[in-house]
Amino acid sequence: QAHCQGCHQPAKAGGDYIMTNVANLLHAGESGEAAIVPGKPDESYLIAEITPGDDGQAEMPKGKPALKPDEIDLIRRWIAEGAVDDTPENARREYDQEHLPVYTRPPVVTSLTYSPDGQLIAVAGFHEVLLHRADGSGLVARLVGMSERIETVAFSPDGRRLAVAGGNPGRLGELQIWNLVPQNAAITEPIAEEEKAAESTEAAAATAEATPPAKLDITQETIHLAHSISAAFDTIYGASWSPDGTLVAVGCPDNVVRGYNTQTGEQVFFNGAHDDWPLATIFSVDGSKIVSVGRDMATKLYEVGTQRFVDNVTSITPGALKGGLSALARHPERDEVLVGGSDGVPRIYRMERITKRVIGDDANLIRKFPGMQGRVFGVAYSPDGKQIACAATLDGQAQVFTYSAEFDSTLPDDIKGIVQKVVTQQNQAEKDKLEAYVTADVQVLKQLNIAAGIYALAYAPDGTTIAVAGSDGTIRLISATEGTITKEFAPIDIVEGMQLASAANPANSRTGRGTRDPESLPSGSQVTGLTVIPSAVTLHGPWSYTQLLAVATLSSGEEVDVTRIAQFQ
Repeated sequence: QAHCQGCHQPAKAGGDYIMTNVANLLHAGESGEAAIVPGKPDESYLIAEITPGDDGQAEMPKGKPALKPDEIDLIRRWIAEGAVDDTPENARREYDQEHLPVYTRPPVVTSLTYSPDGQLIAVAGFHEVLLHRADGSGLVARLVGMSERIETVAFSPDGRRLAVAGGNPGRLGELQIWNLVPQNAAITEPIAEEEKAAESTEAAAATAEATPPAKLDITQETIHLAHSISAAFDTIYGASWSPDGTLVAVGCPDNVVRGYNTQTGEQVFFNGAHDDWPLATIFSVDGSKIVSVGRDMATKLYEVGTQRFVDNVTSITPGALKGGLSALARHPERDEVLVGGSDGVPRIYRMERITKRVIGDDANLIRKFPGMQGRVFGVAYSPDGKQIACAATLDGQAQVFTYSAEFDSTLPDDIKGIVQKVVTQQNQAEKDKLEAYVTADVQVLKQLNIAAGIYALAYAPDGTTIAVAGSDGTIRLISATEGTITKEFAPIDIVEGMQLASAANPANSRTGRGTRDPESLPSGSQVTGLTVIPSAVTLHGPWSYTQLLAVATLSSGEEVDVTRIAQFQ
């Protein structure tokens, strides 16, 4: 999975060879030679391809280091023992373009985004990305890849490609780069019917102003997977494109921000400055910098060219931020970033410091907005940068706020003098003046309460609509000016009446696996054992923390995650 399936899967069958199931693994690719001859590793073409030569290089994996000797020996042994399909049930590849996921309930939507031309909305589904017409009038395409969990979808600046960050939890992270149209495809410009009938140059010019923007003709047939890049040991997050479309940055569960060349798939950026998972990334206006936010309550700034960590954008003083950060957006024209997280307070920061660092400062803070109830999962600037929209969720209930964001972000000399003082040396009048500065010219414009968790939010390119989605799988289109829902639609059809898989009835595993209610145990089951991971916890200092996972063993022998219903004592 980590080394080979990215290039040899149904969505991208390099060399006409698919390695995502044993049946296809045994067949020949374009070479015509049997890849695996059960019981005969020396006659298996796959072994020849992965065995390094005298120079230490192997034909496969292409463009990557050769497999380790013990990995090659394990493959030889498996072939020698008959190449039996011993794939664990939870690692079997079940979905591809010929075997699409079937939904018995709406998917939890973790990410959505508009295409630059405003024609499409990309929605994170299960094992796939769903491309919809932006008005909710229909599904255009389904992009099924290896990742069962999709965390981020992001269109390239020109709209021709889509980056997808996700993976298989506990096993593998994956970055997918999809070509939505052939790279040499022409852009079509729809012409209004009135323009066709125009009888004068003046009439044609007047009508041209109302002509829809140029768009790409994207269909299921035009789409293909360009790259499937493996990274880290769990799902990856926060994919973002450089302004010129040459790089994609992601946050990884090994606390590393990585960047990849979108043409070659080569990793070209690596920095591990975070102390916990980075969950979102964004590039500066000119593409020379990257900013990331993470679970460690930090916003980090890096140089792309040198791969160097530059600075903490937000304060690292304990208590300045009260929890992890998960949402990030950049002003359309300025190097200012909007961040949101656990404390429910959206904030705007300048990317680069213009004052000297002092202990306890938060000098890059430009504006702080009225707080929301719950954790902020989604933030976005309006296309003109004059408003922001934020979504926060608490106990399955969400708020969507729009705020005014028209202000002068220049740092006045008197405020500069205050922030360059150590916090403990600021008098109360100075603290009040600083608070007045970071809250000036901001207000809640519209507030909408939604009876579902909201995890994803995006402005339409024309700024008139805000799309949101989350726990109930419903896409809601909100008027940016009125703050009211104008349309709701489901991202995928739901198949009613299908029997879900369970410990008592393992059938229908294709559609039912992993659908147990996390708030209850399977009916009739009894707990015979409980394991807590990690088994021992050591905390170093008042700001240290850890996360616990509770796994119950049932009388049926099944192991289930009971973290949500276990009680800590």
